[in-house]
Amino acid sequence: MDQVTRRSIEVDIDGEKWTLSEPDYDTGVEFEKFVRANRLALILEATKDTDNLDRRELIRDATNTPADPGELASEMQTLSGVRYLIYLSLKVTHPDITRQKVKELVTLDNYQELLDISQALEQPDEDEAEEVKNEPEAAASP
Repeated sequence: MDQVTRRSIEVDIDGEKWTLSEPDYDTGVEFEKFVRANRLALILEATKDTDNLDRRELIRDATNTPADPGELASEMQTLSGVRYLIYLSLKVTHPDITRQKVKELVTLDNYQELLDISQALEQPDEDEAEEVKNEPEAAASP
């Protein structure tokens, strides 16, 4: 199996150089876990005074229901969601980065810019898009 190379970009955050890496499948999986954990935390807080049987049912539903695309997209627009995405992106080339450090780096003043940069890494560049467009279709096997 071929090793897939992730694109990256160097950014300056508060005078420090950091390398953001292109999100991949594992990034998506980790982000969904993050969204589901946040959902569960909200339910636990909201139901702390609820009957145990009802609470268990709500918790079970929350943990067994995958995050839908709308829920993921909404979370990607929040400060905590952007921080987590940036954390996952930085972790590739900065394995010692902590979520606390990312919390200090990603602020209300810069989170939208960093999100835009991160999302731009997901888009194929013009050469890749042209290459995919011009690839011959695989021949059907007998």
